[in-house]
Amino acid sequence: MTDFRQDAEKEARPERHHDFEADAVCAQCGLVNEEGTLYCHQCGNNLRDQRRIRLEAETLLMHQDDARQRRQWIRRAMGAVGLVLVLIAGLRANHIAEWLLEVQEPNPDDPRLLWVAPQTAHFDGLLAELQTTIPDQESLAELSFVAANDFPDRGVLALYQDEEAVGLVQVARYSDLVLFAARLFSGEEIRGRARIQGQWLVLDFTEGGVRQGRRYAAAAGAAQREVDGSFLCYGQREGSDATYIFKAYLIASE
Repeated sequence: MTDFRQDAEKEARPERHHDFEADAVCAQCGLVNEEGTLYCHQCGNNLRDQRRIRLEAETLLMHQDDARQRRQWIRRAMGAVGLVLVLIAGLRANHIAEWLLEVQEPNPDDPRLLWVAPQTAHFDGLLAELQTTIPDQESLAELSFVAANDFPDRGVLALYQDEEAVGLVQVARYSDLVLFAARLFSGEEIRGRARIQGQWLVLDFTEGGVRQGRRYAAAAGAAQREVDGSFLCYGQREGSDATYIFKAYLIASE
């Protein structure tokens, strides 16, 4: 005899589908795979690990952006409160003028500070070293890459997007602090002071900037070493929701 109750319960239960939670677009070669693909059909990249790393990086970037917005809100609020207190105190006009000049000093979060003295010396030195090591894009074809065991103490890395070389970056590590200066072949220049946090290299919006001509923007990012010795890098610039993904390969030193 057919058990109609069991059949009804079976029909009421939703069919379970395995959700692999993998990215469809491969960050390594740019191929758009079918949804649920675990390994890229073109290069074999693990798309589930890629998704995990990407989500971790985006979480770091989101927290950095939230912290930056809180700092800016507090700074504006404190400036408004300070102005009210100055006016209530009835200070002389010259004191008020001095206070107004003081609060208009360069914002420590201003990315342009990475291109002015005295901070510029370190980054200018890194760019000069980069120019000496690799003078142009064509010379990349003559170089070989090595697997990195950790974030390098000093060296040059080649940046790739969808297997196309897009730029170069010179790095110098001081304990858990990594200074870097990058030159993109599109004409942009990126500078920053990133910090090692566990398995991540993290760049805060207050410590990074990008310049294109006379335009400047704060930049944030995160990077993690892959099992093959390369680095998977994520970046954002202030005022944009876009996330830029790079692969970085350490260039063998002579």
